[in-house]
Amino acid sequence: MPSYTFVQLQTRVSAEVNDVANQNVSSAQCKAAIVSAVEHYERERKWFNETITRSVVTVADAPAVAVPTDMVFLDKVQIVSTGTVTGDGGGTSTITNIADTSALQAGMFVTHALIPGSTMIRSVAATSFTMMDVLGASVTASTSTGLTIRYSSGTTTRNLTPIPYEEYAGREWQSGGGEPSDYAYYQDRIWLWPKPNAIYSLRLSYVQRLTTLSADGDNNGWTNYAEPVIRNRAKWDLLNNYLYIPTLAKEAKMQELDALMVLDNEHVQRNTTGKIKPRYL
Repeated sequence: MPSYTFVQLQTRVSAEVNDVANQNVSSAQCKAAIVSAVEHYERERKWFNETITRSVVTVADAPAVAVPTDMVFLDKVQIVSTGTVTGDGGGTSTITNIADTSALQAGMFVTHALIPGSTMIRSVAATSFTMMDVLGASVTASTSTGLTIRYSSGTTTRNLTPIPYEEYAGREWQSGGGEPSDYAYYQDRIWLWPKPNAIYSLRLSYVQRLTTLSADGDNNGWTNYAEPVIRNRAKWDLLNNYLYIPTLAKEAKMQELDALMVLDNEHVQRNTTGKIKPRYL
C-alpha cells in the first residue's frame, strides 16, 4: 500500500483543481480542505481506525473513568485481573531492580504513565523484564526510579455488560462496591457498576480518531488507505465552495463516491471471517 504524506496530497489536489487560467486555490485552502475531508469521514468505521487500549485503570471507590481522548465510538469494555511490581526505568526497553518477577510472564500487558500504551512484556529475567509493543518493536520507558508498574495477565479477562445510563443512575443509591460487571457510557465517561472497590485494568475496543494532519510529512490511515476518497472530497470542497464551478464539483463528487465504494468493499473483505458458502439446490 503506498504511503502518502500530507504535502503529497496537497500537491496533487492543487494540480487537479488549478490550471493556467484558474489558479485561485492557495496552499492553505488545500490544507484546510484535506483536513476537513478527513474530519468528514473519521466517524466511519474502517479497519485502520479500529484500536484497543489497555492503559485505562479504575480508581478504588471512583464510579467512572474517562474515555481516551481519541475515541469516536466505543465497541467493548473488558476487565482484566492485575497486580503491581516496582522497578526502575532507565530510558531503555528494560525495567530493572524488581524484587520479585515470579508473577510476570511474556505476553502480559504493563501500564504506567511513563510507559507507552499497549505495551507488553517480551521476556522476564530474575530482577527485570523487557518490553515491546503488539507488533514486537521495542518500547522505551522514561528514566525514573521506583516505578509502580501494573501488569494484567489476561487469564481472567471478562466482558462487561453495557447498560443504559438511566438504568445505571437507578442503581446509584445502592451502597457497596466490588468488581464491576456492567457499564454505562455517558458524557465521555464509562460509569461502572458495582463501583470498583479496588484498582482494575480495563481493556477498551473502539473506533479511533487518527492524529490530525499538520506537518507536511504527516500521514495516517486516511492518507494511505483512503487517499482517493480524501483527495476527491477535498477537490469537491474547493470546486464547490471556493471556485464555484458546479460541473467540476459534481465530477469530483462522483469520483469521491466511486473511491468510497472501493474502500468500503475492502473494509468488508478485511473484516469478514471465512468466505460465503455456495448454496446448492
